Order: sequence, then C-alpha cells, then structure tokens
Amino acid sequence: MTHSILSRLGLSGKSGRITLLMLVIMLLIAILLHFLTLVLRDHGPSFGYFALNGNGAIIVLVLDLIALLICEVICVRNRAWLAVGLLPFVWFVGRFILFGSA
Repeated sequence: MTHSILSRLGLSGKSGRITLLMLVIMLLIAILLHFLTLVLRDHGPSFGYFALNGNGAIIVLVLDLIALLICEVICVRNRAWLAVGLLPFVWFVGRFILFGSA
C-alpha cells in the first residue's frame, strides 16, 4: 500500500523514503521549537543582564537553523532533492503557520 502511494508521487526507492521521513521530522522539530520559544518567552530565566524571557527567546532560532541544516545535509547525502527544496517550506509552516506566530 505504502509503496504504491510513494510510486504514484514519484517517491519510490530510498530517496522517496528519506524525503518523507525528513519532511515529517522537520515538521515535528519546527513545532517543538515553536512551543519552546513560547515557553521561554513567557517563563524563561533571567540573570542580571542575561535574559531568555521576552525577546531573548529569539535565540531558539539558532536551534532552528542547526536543525534545518542537519536535515538538509542528510537529504543531500541521500540525493533526496525534493526534500532539499521542501524542507524550508515545511519548517516555515511548522514554525509559524500551524499554531500561529504568537
């Protein structure tokens, strides 16, 4: 069943499985980091001049960049070119659209 769906989408073989796996993983990472940013924004620690609450939670975007680059490298190594193009879009959807950009 899964194989026929993948072949209809042109995603048969190893690169197709890698593409779907990386897109799902990137979506989950983006959603997780979205909620981490919200928690840090509202309840983050602050020590003197150093604070992760409020606008300091923007530092989580560095983790987004690292996760995106790691997923992109895995996709390039496995020649999953469709995933290379779609990963930034999936990241954006998971990070800002699904649960709002609050």
